[in-house]
Amino acid sequence: MDTYERDVEWSDPAHIATNRDLQAMQAGGTFRTDLYHRIAAAQVRLPSLESRATDIPALARHFLRAESGDPRLELTPEVEAYLVRRQYPGNVRDLKQLVARICCRHVGPGPVTVGDIPQEEHPAGDGSSWWDAVGLASAVERAVAAGIPLRGLKDRVADLAVDAALDACSGNVASAARRLQVTDRAIQLRRAARPRLRGAGAYAPIPLEETFTLPAELLPTTGT
Repeated sequence: MDTYERDVEWSDPAHIATNRDLQAMQAGGTFRTDLYHRIAAAQVRLPSLESRATDIPALARHFLRAESGDPRLELTPEVEAYLVRRQYPGNVRDLKQLVARICCRHVGPGPVTVGDIPQEEHPAGDGSSWWDAVGLASAVERAVAAGIPLRGLKDRVADLAVDAALDACSGNVASAARRLQVTDRAIQLRRAARPRLRGAGAYAPIPLEETFTLPAELLPTTGT
């Protein structure tokens, strides 16, 4: 078979993207020098998402609204704080995929809350880094400094958890109970024990220092 060679003119510039350090590879002999100088006429280096963490909330909202189709959907400050502190080995694509998973879990008209963050994103162990990320640790510190007793803190957190779960599940008690890993009756007892914390409609807000009797299902369990 005869072969023919001819020169082909290419007028459009080639755009090449990589996550490798081609200059270092060329210097180390693992990338062809002639090819490197052919494609390295102009270089644009994109900073990692970690180096521009202040952009993360805006990017997350953009991805969230595009994924959900709701141009008004918001993230709570706790979710934004978590997203900013998280590491992103996959850079912007990693953030986009995480927001897509969060969006799949979100239901109801309210904003995205920490309850919508997938379970696999929660840290192993005692979860101390998780609480730091969502701002609970600093809130507890302020409450302790204000003199709120431990029982008041426990009851208040349980009430807020129930309200957040009901919001996330559009008021569905069974779904909220599954999310909190308690029984339906535990949710019903806590709702009957006091008005709704957020003060919507005829419900009045409850002072932080007020205490309530905690249902057994919502009490923390300890090993023996």
